[in-house]
Amino acid sequence: SAPSGGGQKQMSAAEVKKAQEEMDKARAANEKAKVDHENMKKYFDQGRQLANDKDFPGAINAYKEASKLDPDQVAIWANLGLALHNRGITNLNQKSNDAAKQDFNEAIEAVNKALELNEKDLSNPAKGAPAKTSKGTYLKMRADSEYLLASRLQVSEMAEPANRDFLAASDLTENPAEKSTFVIKGAVALRESGKYDEATAAFKSILEKDPENIEALYNL
Repeated sequence: SAPSGGGQKQMSAAEVKKAQEEMDKARAANEKAKVDHENMKKYFDQGRQLANDKDFPGAINAYKEASKLDPDQVAIWANLGLALHNRGITNLNQKSNDAAKQDFNEAIEAVNKALELNEKDLSNPAKGAPAKTSKGTYLKMRADSEYLLASRLQVSEMAEPANRDFLAASDLTENPAEKSTFVIKGAVALRESGKYDEATAAFKSILEKDPENIEALYNL
């Protein structure tokens, strides 16, 4: 007798063609991801080298190219923020205040992205401790740009964020000298942007915790 018609039905020619196209598409996507990853590393390494050579515009361009290829890499955004901050200082020293302002604002945006990505690692037991250290570093980086906007470029609304970020960075560092430096810098940002009452309160708060703080005594 003839065999019964059990088992799966054969794919039609159209289905075979579609399955092949999907496999080809997946293979192409994998190849592209591999190439993008290699190119991202190349741009990232290039950015680091240019930054080491003090070519901050070149470093910024390289980091921006790297970020387009992999926007989820914390280190790209952190290094981009630092390069923008350093170019901002160069522009500030050359009296190019508008360019400096733009650089510091863009530095803050880049560091915000680094902080956002880093936040995901804080609750991961394997990554929590280094992520906490990184958070302190990034907050201090952001505070540095906010500080210069407030104290040197008359963007007074940046003084309070600078003070907040310096205080938060101080809480996250284990280095006593850094703890002291950060809180003083935050209070100075308030004073230099004309927020005298807030600055006085900040210096008094420092002295409550550290009565021997010479910097705070001097600034009062």
